[in-house]
Amino acid sequence: MRKEIVICSSDELCALDYNLQENKFISRGCSQYNEPRVHIYDGRYHTSFDVECNHNLCNTDETISQIKTILANYGLTDTNGRRVADGNKQMVSSLLMKLTLIFIVFYSF
Repeated sequence: MRKEIVICSSDELCALDYNLQENKFISRGCSQYNEPRVHIYDGRYHTSFDVECNHNLCNTDETISQIKTILANYGLTDTNGRRVADGNKQMVSSLLMKLTLIFIVFYSF
């Protein structure tokens, strides 16, 4: 029952733990926390998020899809839920730095 959708009682929150790197549920169930929350863990070898919400059936694939959309809209991940590569961020930063220096050199003389 660890990976099946669960209906919780009125005093429990619906919960799920999802592995973003492997695109699979680690667990689904009910929790005793008193308020809804989303925690994102982004480590070197493990990326996942935990969700607790106060609506029944919020531990579905649709919930995961909506969270991935929100994270992508704010630039925290790509559209598939993977984190944005640090190399891409550094490439853009160095490109902007070079363009700024070129702009300063041409317009100062």
